[in-house]
Amino acid sequence: MIEDKHDSNTELIAQGVANIGSALFGGLPATGALARTAANVRSGGRTPVAGIIHALTILGVVLAAAPLARFIPLPVLSAVLVDVAIRMGEWHHFARLRRWPKSDSVVYLLTFALTVFTDITIAVEVGMVLASILFIRRIAETTKLATVDDRALDYDPEHSLHGRKLPPGVAAFQLMGALMFGATDRLEAALRGSSQKPRVVILGMKRVLALDATGLNALEDFHAELRHFHAHKEL
Repeated sequence: MIEDKHDSNTELIAQGVANIGSALFGGLPATGALARTAANVRSGGRTPVAGIIHALTILGVVLAAAPLARFIPLPVLSAVLVDVAIRMGEWHHFARLRRWPKSDSVVYLLTFALTVFTDITIAVEVGMVLASILFIRRIAETTKLATVDDRALDYDPEHSLHGRKLPPGVAAFQLMGALMFGATDRLEAALRGSSQKPRVVILGMKRVLALDATGLNALEDFHAELRHFHAHKEL
């Protein structure tokens, strides 16, 4: 809001120390209040000094003017919060929803609705879960398994099969993308879909961006399946 960089570590450490100190005096743990911060910025605050002055003002009201604060009508305080919420809303994003992917638009609107009708904590939790699911899905969609043969070109001429013949019983595949738990089914389906199990399988892994424990387990299972298949075939 003030076109400055935010140091999350400093804020989290300060809030942690403040919450520890508050607990020593019977206080409740708290986090930074976005609404009050936005109101402070809208009023011209630009430095941490504005936050300190705001905190001291609240402390003065609590210690000296608390009996008078109870006479402030709740509708007045509600109106202040509504005004701050309207001013801090980035409403221009709604005009851009039609250009966003539908999945992102749904997450955005659902998070917004939950913030208004339930609680911001619930909205953030649901939004994070949905965004994580979408991320996993998109990572899985980038994972590809291509069959490599003598017609395939490769970025590295030294390891390219272009113009070369694979010996009988040898199959070569090129893995691309992230081999994570959301994409291992593609590996299993592609490698196990062939009726003729090759005796030797070459997997090109240089284009694999990431490999997690589930992806490694899928490779180990495929290796064990090939050994089991050929062991029974020889018997």
